[in-house]
Amino acid sequence: MDVLRCKTPAMIEKEILMHVCAYNAIRLLILHSAIAHGGELGRISFKGALDVLREWLPRAAFYADKPRKLAQWRDELLEAIVSVTNVHRPERREPRAKKRRPKKHQLLTLPRHEFQEIPHREKYRKAA
Repeated sequence: MDVLRCKTPAMIEKEILMHVCAYNAIRLLILHSAIAHGGELGRISFKGALDVLREWLPRAAFYADKPRKLAQWRDELLEAIVSVTNVHRPERREPRAKKRRPKKHQLLTLPRHEFQEIPHREKYRKAA
């Protein structure tokens, strides 16, 4: 969600809302898997759960009209999610830092074979 792709305010609001819905749905899956299989809620990896879900979703389409198979698939999915845990690292420190830095290059707004670089790009840059 670092870069929003929509242009109008209404669509940006919808895009943010969809990100929030997807995040909450994955967190709910993590919660259900921790409750069902006795996992430690704070140790289950969000990224790991997302990867497991993306890997398992194509199988769910085959079981759409078979409720028992779908329930079994869900139980197996929750078990797989609870098995993806973060390693406990007590000495780890994660300071907040900005990763996206402003770049001095101009934007590629034309196809590469038509693009021409501005020769004095560095001279006209704002002083910080």
